[in-house]
Amino acid sequence: MRVPTFYESIKVDQSMRTYIIRRLLLVIPTLILVSMIVFGGIRLIPGDVVLQLVEEHTFVSTSEADETIDAIRAKLGLDVPIHIQYVRWLNGIFTRGSIGVSLWKGTEVSHLIAARLPTSIELVLLSTLISV
Repeated sequence: MRVPTFYESIKVDQSMRTYIIRRLLLVIPTLILVSMIVFGGIRLIPGDVVLQLVEEHTFVSTSEADETIDAIRAKLGLDVPIHIQYVRWLNGIFTRGSIGVSLWKGTEVSHLIAARLPTSIELVLLSTLISV
């Protein structure tokens, strides 16, 4: 069995380093594409969340409801085009570390995820244990 020379091992290390760097750089466009698909998919869900919020939580006349709907849309940033909403959402992630506020609960989504994370981890561990 032949042992590789020093120069051959360096060549292998460089090709592996190049492969790893290339794979890591491919993660960036993949994450951007997935975030766009998810963000757009959420907006395609039938129904209007603002109308549902107003119908469930208020008993006002039609003219007051219209003003309330416009105010809620402005507060949530839903009165601007979807591409601006997406850029604002990304900006919030990268500048504040916030993935947004739940429309139903009114709290940070990251707090809601963190509250349910232990149960999710427990389910993953138990299902892995059962499958082995």
